[in-house]
Amino acid sequence: MARRTDHSREELAELVVAAAEKLARRDGLRGVAMRRIAAEIGYAAGSIYNAVGDLDEVVLRVNARTLERLRAHLAGVVDPARSPLENALAVANGYLDFVTRQPRLWGLILEHVLPEGSTFPDWFETALGATTNLVDFGDRRGHRHHGLFGALLIEPKGSTWLDPSTGKPVKSGAVADVRWTDGNGVTKAFREQALNWQDGLNLRTSTGAAIPTASVVDDPYEQGNRGINYRTERYAPRLLNDTEQAWLNSSLLHGDPATPLLQAYVGDQVRVRLIQGSDRGRAHSVTFSGHSWNYQPGDPSSRLVSTEGKLLPAEGRTLPMKAGGSRGLGGDYLYRDGLLTNQVNAGLWGLFRVHDTQIPGLKPL
Repeated sequence: MARRTDHSREELAELVVAAAEKLARRDGLRGVAMRRIAAEIGYAAGSIYNAVGDLDEVVLRVNARTLERLRAHLAGVVDPARSPLENALAVANGYLDFVTRQPRLWGLILEHVLPEGSTFPDWFETALGATTNLVDFGDRRGHRHHGLFGALLIEPKGSTWLDPSTGKPVKSGAVADVRWTDGNGVTKAFREQALNWQDGLNLRTSTGAAIPTASVVDDPYEQGNRGINYRTERYAPRLLNDTEQAWLNSSLLHGDPATPLLQAYVGDQVRVRLIQGSDRGRAHSVTFSGHSWNYQPGDPSSRLVSTEGKLLPAEGRTLPMKAGGSRGLGGDYLYRDGLLTNQVNAGLWGLFRVHDTQIPGLKPL
């Protein structure tokens, strides 16, 4: 039998959730019990309580993983080349295929009920909160290219949205401080920033001349320009200002980039809503320096990552993180696309500015 020292707390939590999922697939909700999980992984039941929590916590972690797999499965059946009706039917069939292939695991979501008076933990609310891309399928190439896309961000029930600089209510926008009260009467808050990745753009100068691609391309999917939230910060103008490549991202030398400047105070809870509204079918990855989030959304036992991959048009992701990272340090952190050539140098980058003292124009959470 394994000993408690054989695994870290995070590793043990991962074993527990995997064992619980295995039992649920075989026997449904009735098969998920602490003693059976303990026997499955060779640990005492008390070790599970210390690493993960009670049985409800374990079931919620399994359900969070199932919901994330369903999201990924449905996103995978959508084809931009098909009509809206064909995609709607594909999503419906994809859902039926998902639940019929693993009925007991899906039943765990439908059958599990928290004890009366209990509330979902914060991490599970994060898993339920959705980042939904709103895109047009009438003229997929032309309409998206001209900016016809947006996002629907789903927040905890009863949330209010405040302007981070004034503290006044806002109804929409790419940035907001979100506040709500949980079931225990505790007020919660986080800073929210939507980042909409764009590629395949046909950008022009003020005289109407076409802006060339940032690097030599040998693939049609690499043609065009890039942007974030209708803004871009190409390297070419910065190199004209100063040829030192080591300082390309320096705000001291070049000023802040035109792409969104994320701001927070050290320790603030931040949710980055990552979407891709247009336009090429090239998968992107997005990296945040010095920050991380759980690989499985809403599952605190899953490993930490600092890069979100496989971002495609019409997809959306939520990246929850703590400003300043695990070390709690202020400063400018780089966020960028995972590819440098024709991506970062074409404008797919920006700064996350974390302050360690209060400044004008940014209200505390």
